[in-house]
This record gives sequence, structure tokens and C-alpha cells, in this order.
Amino acid sequence: MSEWISVTERLPVEIGSVDVFGSVPVLATNGAHVCVCDFNAGNGAGKPWAEWSSYNDIPPSSVTHWQPLPPPPQ
Repeated sequence: MSEWISVTERLPVEIGSVDVFGSVPVLATNGAHVCVCDFNAGNGAGKPWAEWSSYNDIPPSSVTHWQPLPPPPQ
């Protein structure tokens, strides 16, 4: 399994690198809970944006670290 990556170090998708819309599922934590979360990024009206999905157990503003999902079992 991967090491946890701080959101202050880097995000799952570089802001401004997605032309229209992209979504990456990752493991996310706030230090107390871990959940699968989508990190969404895009470029709307010439303004790049990125945000954590609000459809999980951790409020988006509370995500402190993330890591890629492990590969599925073979």
C-alpha cells in the first residue's frame, strides 16, 4: 500500500492540468477516519478548479492526507 500524501505537499490532480473535467478516486483521511473519496478537477470559464467530493464520510475541508487506491485483487 502507498504512503499517505499530505494535501499541502500535492493533490491527486494538478490544478489546471485538466481541460474540462476529471475525477480520481483515492483513499482520503482526516487523521481519524479513512474513506474512498473522489478528487475532482476541471477548467470552467477559463478558471481552473479542484475540490474533494462531498459524498463521503469526511467533510471536504477536513481532508488532510490521501493515497492512491490499491489495485484490485487478481
